[in-house]
This record gives sequence, C-alpha cells and structure tokens, in this order.
Amino acid sequence: MITADRISDIASILVTAPAWARQALTSADLRVRGEGADELSAFLLRRLDKVENAADPNQLTLPIPE
Repeated sequence: MITADRISDIASILVTAPAWARQALTSADLRVRGEGADELSAFLLRRLDKVENAADPNQLTLPIPE
C-alpha cells in the first residue's frame, strides 16, 4: 500500500541517489538513459529493502534459545 510515509521514504532515497544516474535520465543518448535508469532502479530497490527490513522500535526483542 502506498502511504504518505512510503512516498516520503522514496523521495528521500531518490534525493540521495547517485547524481550521475539522476542526470543520465535527461540524456539524449538512449544507452546513457538506460544505464541511468538501471542504476537508479537498483539503488532504489536496495534502499527500500533496508527500510523494510529495519527493526521496528516497538517490537520486543526476544532471545533465541539454543
């Protein structure tokens, strides 16, 4: 589900994406645009995965018995 928090997360990630990848999206060269889009997509997915897998501060941590 897309929420305001999710949109904010994505916006923050895009701002921190490599500048060359963001700039490449405006290139006249199709190959450069494609490489920029690939890098931006990969960066976004890596960062979103970190956000989704972040520990919830409200979640209790329980010891794992051996």
